[in-house]
Amino acid sequence: TKMNNVAGISNAASARASDLQLKIEYINELHGGDKGVVFATGTPISNSMTEMFTMQTYLQKQTLERLGINYFDAWAADFGETVTALELAPSGKGYRARTRFAKFTNLPELLTLYHSFADVKTDVKLEVPEAERKVVTIKPTDTVIELTEQIAERADRIYGGGVDPHIDNMLKVTGDGKKLALDPRCIDPMMADENDSKLNYCAENVFEEWQSSAEIKGTQLVFCDLSTPKKAYSDYEYGKDFDAYNDLKHKLVERGIPEEQIAFIHDANTDKQKQDLFDKVNAGTIRVLIGSTEKCGAGTNVQKRLVALHHLDAPYRPRDFTQRDGRGIRQGNMNKSVRIYTYATERTFDSYSYQILENKQRFISQIEKGDMTVREADDIDETTLSYAEIKAITSANPKIKRKMELDMEMARLRDLESRYKKELYALQDKIRKEFPEQIQRQELERVRKDIELIRANYKPDTLEINVGGTVYSESVENGKKNGGLALMDALFHNKTDTVVAEYCGFKISLNPLELLTNERSITLSGAGQYRMDIGESASGNLTRLENFVKEFAEREER
Repeated sequence: TKMNNVAGISNAASARASDLQLKIEYINELHGGDKGVVFATGTPISNSMTEMFTMQTYLQKQTLERLGINYFDAWAADFGETVTALELAPSGKGYRARTRFAKFTNLPELLTLYHSFADVKTDVKLEVPEAERKVVTIKPTDTVIELTEQIAERADRIYGGGVDPHIDNMLKVTGDGKKLALDPRCIDPMMADENDSKLNYCAENVFEEWQSSAEIKGTQLVFCDLSTPKKAYSDYEYGKDFDAYNDLKHKLVERGIPEEQIAFIHDANTDKQKQDLFDKVNAGTIRVLIGSTEKCGAGTNVQKRLVALHHLDAPYRPRDFTQRDGRGIRQGNMNKSVRIYTYATERTFDSYSYQILENKQRFISQIEKGDMTVREADDIDETTLSYAEIKAITSANPKIKRKMELDMEMARLRDLESRYKKELYALQDKIRKEFPEQIQRQELERVRKDIELIRANYKPDTLEINVGGTVYSESVENGKKNGGLALMDALFHNKTDTVVAEYCGFKISLNPLELLTNERSITLSGAGQYRMDIGESASGNLTRLENFVKEFAEREER
């Protein structure tokens, strides 16, 4: 790509992706066309709008090439729109202008292409618990504010240029920003443990849930991708060592939860150890499990007694949040509801993290909803809204919340306006062009002439078709089969609207591909013109032609 100024688009190559592409192309070569490979996934688009192009490249490369979409920039010009807008800075302080993909355009055409290979199921009704979401917002301490200022200054110096990337860069700033949003001790372990910290708030909520669900041995999951355990809890020295896992366990044990009822997913290193751990959680022997998205995500079936989930930090991808929540919001949970706690510190990197999740979820939702009536989609669904709310809360600025509300209202009004215009233009087109053309083509005198044409040429007992000067007859061995194959070959090896065959006096030509429906049709021209859909079966298309002729007389009455 040459789009080097758009956030979220990388020029970096992926050896694994290229390897998969080569294997898919080889399999498709063996089977002919884009038909040799099947993918199965719950998250086809999980992080970036460009993943839609990647998925199409894997599964319908020949179709894209036929449409002249041979590389990403051509695809982006057809189906994507970049928007430059003010965003919260990564440090959590101030704003900056950022250009990134914000929405899909020409959505009906894109979804038609997508659904030609994707069998999408989004409305599966399952008996799962209700999610009770609680956002726990934490006021930043003086230490957090001071460190945030330092991170903001570092970011400004890097943007200004002149900073050696080996000394400091935005990756380091981002990493430090996420660490600070979790706990200042992630940056400096010797800092004091402040009362108003995420880990203290989380420990209090975990302890309350542990107490209130004692009767059913209710279990809980705590997700944290940062500051994973560096040593076993038995070797951990509170006040000297620091990692979020051992610190949280120390706080829980201090409050009265038995040590043996708290486990880290990192303690299980083999499949057998993991399964033993999961069995103990489902039995209620272990009641608090702390883990990361990667180790405690897909495949972690510990839902039986789960009463609460806790998000200590924000992952980079909406898919990761879905995977986390899916550990409890799933079949097999004996509880009717699961409380989901999201912890966020105001004026920190948390604001930026939830903004990124909001932006990513917005365009993922456009594809998942699959609305064929909207040409452009930039609306906010419920999932996006929850991220936007957390962003608004953590920014500690009431005007951000107001702006979010206005953005939502604008999106709703734009959607209504675009639907109104689409319907209005469609009706105008029908009145001015489509209906008059149909009336002209279906004129009664022309239909009567074509009925006479059929009477003069149709032989009920013997099907005959002339393809490129060669007559194929049902009376000859394999004549019908060869005639059907010859017709298909002639249609697809000539330009559209070119007459390639004649049947019962009607000249046959192929129509351009219907992008909205991805269907193929032909025109039969006599005194009038008549459209007929065709399929992939050669003999089936000849049967359609025969039925067209047999039923033609009914057109006069209609």
